[in-house]
Amino acid sequence: MANCYSTLLSDKSNIDGLISANGSANLFLINPAGIIFGSNASLNIGGSFLGSTADSIVFPEGELSAKDTQASPLLTINAPIGLRFREESGTITVQSSEFGLEVLPEQTLALIGGDIFIEGGVLFTEGGQIELGSVAGNNLVNLTQTEQSFTISYEGIENFQDISLSQAAYLDTSGERGGEINFQGRLVILTDESQVLSTTFGEEIGGNVRVTASDSVVLSGGAELLTATEGDGVAGNIIINTKSLTLTDEALLSSDVCFELGNCGAGTGGDVTIIVSESVELSGNGLLSTTTEADGNAGNLNIQTPKLTVQDALIQSTPSIEGEGRGGDVTIETEQLIVEGIENPSEVSTTTFGTGDTGNLTIKASESIELIGDARLFAQADIDSTGNAGDLTIETKQLIVQNGAQISTNTFGIGDAGNLNINASDSILLSGTLPETEPDAFDSSAILVSAEAGSTGNGGELIINTGTLTVEKKAKISADTFGTGKGANVTLNVDRLVIQDEARVSAGSLIGQDGVDNQRGAGGTLTINADNSINVTNKSSLFTLAEGTGSAGDLTITTNKLTVADGGEINASAIGTGSAGDLKITANNVNLKQGTITATTAADTGGNIELDIAKNLIMRDNSQISAKATGEADGGNVTINSDFIVAFPNQNNDILASAEAGNGGNINITANSVLGLAERTQNPFTNDIDASSQFSLDGNVIINTPDADILQETAETPENLVDPDELVAGVCNSADTASNILEDKQNTLVIKGKGGVPPEPTKPFNSEVLVINGQATTVGTEEVTSRDTATVATQAEVDIDSIIPAQGIVRTDNGQVLLVGYATPDSTSRYPQHSRNCSI
Repeated sequence: MANCYSTLLSDKSNIDGLISANGSANLFLINPAGIIFGSNASLNIGGSFLGSTADSIVFPEGELSAKDTQASPLLTINAPIGLRFREESGTITVQSSEFGLEVLPEQTLALIGGDIFIEGGVLFTEGGQIELGSVAGNNLVNLTQTEQSFTISYEGIENFQDISLSQAAYLDTSGERGGEINFQGRLVILTDESQVLSTTFGEEIGGNVRVTASDSVVLSGGAELLTATEGDGVAGNIIINTKSLTLTDEALLSSDVCFELGNCGAGTGGDVTIIVSESVELSGNGLLSTTTEADGNAGNLNIQTPKLTVQDALIQSTPSIEGEGRGGDVTIETEQLIVEGIENPSEVSTTTFGTGDTGNLTIKASESIELIGDARLFAQADIDSTGNAGDLTIETKQLIVQNGAQISTNTFGIGDAGNLNINASDSILLSGTLPETEPDAFDSSAILVSAEAGSTGNGGELIINTGTLTVEKKAKISADTFGTGKGANVTLNVDRLVIQDEARVSAGSLIGQDGVDNQRGAGGTLTINADNSINVTNKSSLFTLAEGTGSAGDLTITTNKLTVADGGEINASAIGTGSAGDLKITANNVNLKQGTITATTAADTGGNIELDIAKNLIMRDNSQISAKATGEADGGNVTINSDFIVAFPNQNNDILASAEAGNGGNINITANSVLGLAERTQNPFTNDIDASSQFSLDGNVIINTPDADILQETAETPENLVDPDELVAGVCNSADTASNILEDKQNTLVIKGKGGVPPEPTKPFNSEVLVINGQATTVGTEEVTSRDTATVATQAEVDIDSIIPAQGIVRTDNGQVLLVGYATPDSTSRYPQHSRNCSI
């Protein structure tokens, strides 16, 4: 292919007319002093066009210098291999024009120089290539001849200059096959609604748009950098490689399927790849995206940078309601991610509006992720969609979600919500706010997996792995279904879990504020594994709940130490027609201080509570463990296995398995010792164990303990009491008279023992100790019952008016019990006897 070379030796060239060349030769226009394409400038050539401010054109045999006055200004030489810049490079400017600079289809339009300014200018080649290269002096730009044109390489060049598109500048390589657009410079700026576009209308693979800047790339003022497909082909990729990238003031960087609605094929969107060595910043409604409006799939969006900031801006991949295409994956690899919504929402998301599934959202931040204010990370299947939401995966060292920010996967349609997996090696802080002026208007910070109202899809799985997980100030972690689909399961694997200041962690089947019926799917399970401790305090809650027809999921907790205090609550309940879930806690120590552990149901059978506690269960300040049932539902069962169970006295600490019209549940307690609790009807002034029903059958209370006293509300009484200070011998001797007894202070009768109370309710009264005249005599049950009831001791003669000690007990015919002065050895049958030796 022939090339035509034109070198201009004057000062900066001002071209304000037609540049033409006969045939199909490529035209090289060289002026080291600079080139200006005015408002009337245009091209009429058969091949490619290259305008440059290089000092010379390099060939294998030598160079054609633009400054060599002895050379011919117009030469025809084949196969150049480079452009040499020896001194400071001149600028190239393309001003606004009616026609712009255009070459034939599939040809190259290249501007290579120092600073390049496209000031409202237009550069166009149908399916060809546009090249803007800004280099400093003392460099060589490599050229390689191709069949139809040439390619340009900047290998080995370290110093570049700036490229600026302003005043609605327009670069376009759209065609049956979208062409390539390449930027190479130090600072590349697109502003003032300038647009860079490559659209594929046919079935081929579109060319890429590549921006390489040694310093930074800035898109602002509504500027757009786009690739698209309108047919069955593949849109080109967008590749940004720089030190710093800024999208601000409604700037757009996107690869789309069916950019112009109504003329859509089944093509596939291109990928957007951002590789930035220092930082990426999106602000002021800037948008970074891949989308599809047709049956083709959207491209993937990949960002690699040490620091990514999204402030009042969006990063997203979305298939729309118009087609069946799938959304692309969004992958972010960074050290630090900050997403903040101040004046407008900030989002990093994948969403489907139609039949296509969304892509997956994956974020890997080696140091931290911080979400602040109106900021969201989510994968979502929107209203009326049938596609499934993608999975959301987060890996970081520290995650902070505060001031109303949210992380979620959800479905509003027929499709299922995606899974949400969060791995934070150090900690997670989920903090809401407690506004004093409008507390009801607060949208809390949250980590959510949900099937929303009107949806039929199922919720995904929510799994969180971290060291310390703190949920505070009305923030929440929840997996709920407001539709007919099944709610998500929640699994938290942590070292420490802190839920405080009206925060909550939950899984539920809920009606919601706008629910028109109560048909709901089953709630998911909630499983928490905390190696060190769990604290639920200050009106916070940890629960599973069913409000409609769905059943609540089970709640399972495993930890070393569990503390529920200051109005904190752990609950597995169903207040609709569904069943409550079971609640199981395995711990070394459980401390309740004005805290509750409950399982409540309004229908069917109440949820069961099982507590396996290796060491101590402590209850104080109106704490409660309760399996309650309202209405006609039967109460659930409470099973507690612990070493020691201690309830602080008279503080209304209760263990309940109660019901209203249904049967009461059963309470089964196994412990080495139970202190401060008693089996009785619930009373606000005592500590009670109660398995009663108001209007039906009471449940059973079974307490298994090796101690003598099962319920030690009072001091333990001994089985055998002997007073060694008063050991004396003898009963009323036959020789004693009443006066002798009165005169002898040692003739006394003392009965000491348990006051008629057996050692345990389940044991017989097996012994008592009589101290008679100071001598102790133990009378066992077997001894008493084996004596001959007809044997009667001989009475001593005494004064009838004297007072003598009682030696026995009799029961009269009318049931009256009397103390008598003779022995009545048969304790099982005490009939009246006639006194002989001692009289009263």
